[in-house]
Amino acid sequence: MEADKTNVSQIFAQNLRKYRKRAGFTQKQLSERLEISQKHLSFIETGSQFASASLIDKICDELKISCGELFASEKDVNIREVNMICTMIQNIISPQFLNLEEKIEKLEQEIVNKNIHKT
Repeated sequence: MEADKTNVSQIFAQNLRKYRKRAGFTQKQLSERLEISQKHLSFIETGSQFASASLIDKICDELKISCGELFASEKDVNIREVNMICTMIQNIISPQFLNLEEKIEKLEQEIVNKNIHKT
C-alpha cells in the first residue's frame, strides 16, 4: 500500500512540475498565487509532501488544468476516467463544506439575534 501512495505522490509531483512550467510559472510565482510558501510548493513538487484537496483545487484553477491531469500517469490512456473520479471526489467533499458554511451562517445569525435581544 505504501508503494502505491508513493507512486501517486510522485506522479502528482511530476505532473505539477510539468504543468507549472508549461504555464510559464516559476515556483516562486505559483506559490505566491496559491498563497503558500515556495518551500511548501517545492516539497510538493518533489513528492515529499502532498497537497490538500483545497490546494489541489487552487492549483487546477491557476494552471487551467483538470484534477485528472495532475493524477494521470504516462501509462493512463483515458484521462476522461481520471477526471470523472476527481469529479466524484469533489462532489463528495463539496457538500460537506457547504453544510459547514450553512451551519456557520446559522450560528452567526443566532449570535446576532441574541445580541439584539440583550440590548
